[in-house]
Amino acid sequence: MIRSLRKGATCCHIDPRDLFQDVTLPVGRIENRGSAPGNTAADTRTVQTLLNRIPAVQGGTQGSGEWGLGLEVDGDCGPLTKGAIKQFQKVQFPSISPDSIVDPAHRTIYRLNRLASQCLDDVLMQRARQSLRQVARFIDRALSELEIVEMALRTGELIKFLPAIRRANTHFRIQRSPDPFPHLWFIRETFRTMLEVVALPPGSNTATPAFGFLGITPLASLQAEHFAYAMPGGYQFLKGQTLTIENDVVEHAMDLIYLTPRMLDLTDSGFVYVIMHELAHYVGGEEGSTNHIDDRAYFHRERAKYERLTPFEATRNGDCYSQFAFEVNTGKLFHPNEHSL
Repeated sequence: MIRSLRKGATCCHIDPRDLFQDVTLPVGRIENRGSAPGNTAADTRTVQTLLNRIPAVQGGTQGSGEWGLGLEVDGDCGPLTKGAIKQFQKVQFPSISPDSIVDPAHRTIYRLNRLASQCLDDVLMQRARQSLRQVARFIDRALSELEIVEMALRTGELIKFLPAIRRANTHFRIQRSPDPFPHLWFIRETFRTMLEVVALPPGSNTATPAFGFLGITPLASLQAEHFAYAMPGGYQFLKGQTLTIENDVVEHAMDLIYLTPRMLDLTDSGFVYVIMHELAHYVGGEEGSTNHIDDRAYFHRERAKYERLTPFEATRNGDCYSQFAFEVNTGKLFHPNEHSL
């Protein structure tokens, strides 16, 4: 179903788990890090190989060198390799000063993999599938905390459960509502449905994760600004429906959450956060309905606006669900580190 929505799609007969290549220690100019180890031969070969797969216009070394073979994949992190890392960062992250270092599980290694991959869609779907177990755990724990919040409000034992009350107030303004229980019910039902989707996708007859609700965007025009997107109410109200976007000949299935290659720039926690955010839209009401879960404010971009949301608006805001679940599970608020390489 997913590949039928893509133009000119081809299938890579490779296990996608073998395609993503991380480094175990930093590679590049790390002498300023004191006694920190790095520049191992294996990690350096990984970086050299990835750079050689990427065209020069994208900051890579494909076709460069005296014989047009790119960097020598010799495991030696010398001036040419360090210079190539710096050039890649300058091209790919023009607003950030390059540090010439490829750190494990950071932006540079994720971008290298994204641009070097010959089977991008397969890598993207593999990472998405791997993230869903964590998504389910995050949602399940968020539900448990909401039960605690409701019990505390009904019994008046607010001090005993103060951290849970604080989180519910931060993201859903629970105590600002004259009657918080309808809002709590709506939030819990939304999370329950999100968990239902992750555990038992549409069309699946088994309780094992089948991942049938995720798709790959067929439109390059939407990849520049979106990590992922979903049609509001797609899960309950738009099954089987399609939509043509921006006069493109490819139809979108309206009952899928679409992922774009930009997702591959995210850390594992970022993957979880984005999928939870889109799930909230996906299980809410259709656009224009009172139960429509919209993007009224993002915590990391519009914090003042986020904090001004009313209880009703907060329960209809996608970021409130992903931020609440993220904080419940990690003790932190999600902030994409846009200035880290």
